[in-house]
Amino acid sequence: MMGGKGLAGLYQWIINQMPPHTIYVELFAGNAAIMRRKATAPVNFAVEIDAVAAAQLTLQRSMILPRSTESPPDLSIIQESALDWLPRICLPPKALIYADPPYPHSTRGQHRYPFDMSDQQHAELLRILVSQKCQVMISTYPNNLYAQTLKLWRSATRRVITRGHTTALETLYMNYPEPTTLHDYHYLGRDRRDRERILRRQKRWLRRLFAMPPLERAALQHALRTAVDRH
Repeated sequence: MMGGKGLAGLYQWIINQMPPHTIYVELFAGNAAIMRRKATAPVNFAVEIDAVAAAQLTLQRSMILPRSTESPPDLSIIQESALDWLPRICLPPKALIYADPPYPHSTRGQHRYPFDMSDQQHAELLRILVSQKCQVMISTYPNNLYAQTLKLWRSATRRVITRGHTTALETLYMNYPEPTTLHDYHYLGRDRRDRERILRRQKRWLRRLFAMPPLERAALQHALRTAVDRH
């Protein structure tokens, strides 16, 4: 399936590029593959033009935000074109937009989406996204239009095996620097083995921390906060 972001290895990589955010917007949401897997933001929007897909999201609303970080989150499911909805919304700098539009025709042969986009619509989408004041990340396959329009943005690539058992080079474009803190550390690591290694280390450190006398533990926490503030 073209554009499916629920593939093992792919969604973890995308989430590991997400900085902290208070509002999350998933454009071209489909089945909201990333929103279902990431730590929940306080306010969330799933924007999908397909009425059937939007109706499915509405029915599954309670399952889309599985990991809330704080207070009960808010989820709005918008059945509308991202090209029409986004220009009407003013998002703050700490919001994050994740856009997974249909891949440009030049990258995907004869495959067609139920709601496809022309090159002109891709150009219009990029114009709207570039004008945003918040954090933005976009998924695509390598292509000249995105490369030229977003040449000042940071990019990252990852080769994946698609559901059709072919290889593809996923590209992420981001208008923010590489994060030094993440919204969600659940998938931290290059792959499953690396994530397991990091989790073992975290558990080992926590055991040592809680084995300390209370004042030593407080002193260590203070030293860590001081070091972070200085940097």
